[in-house]
Amino acid sequence: MNPITYLKIVLEMIKKNFLVLVRSRSSALVILLGPFFIIFLIGAAFNTSNLHGIRVGIYAAEQNEILDQITQSLKDNDFTVMPASTEQECVDLVKSGGVHLCISFPGTLSKEAIAREIIFHVDYSKINLVFTILNVITGEVEDISTDLSVEYTK
Repeated sequence: MNPITYLKIVLEMIKKNFLVLVRSRSSALVILLGPFFIIFLIGAAFNTSNLHGIRVGIYAAEQNEILDQITQSLKDNDFTVMPASTEQECVDLVKSGGVHLCISFPGTLSKEAIAREIIFHVDYSKINLVFTILNVITGEVEDISTDLSVEYTK
């Protein structure tokens, strides 16, 4: 047999199977819509765009205006902010699952402080939260920096 004959036989088999499939509406719906339904279920299960209910612990040695602005910004973005009295308490809250993320601010976070570090303590299973909250804090710090630049140039 030559290859053309095999091709004709395969095409006839596909045509026959397609006609059998279309004859029964329920099987046609399952075959055509089944994969879309499975994709929808998997997409719903792994949806990570919902950030409501994220609990953030905050430790700061000193309370000041800039820290209040950052805290308010986190609250405005639907994060639950829980203050901690010590840095170790904040870390323990992450370990126990009380908060998803702990942010430790430096001793003095003021307009005069130039180089300060903000330390994130996070459960390794929630590491992607750091980048989301970092974007929120970065936006807030950029706003504060712009305000200070305008104030200093005046």
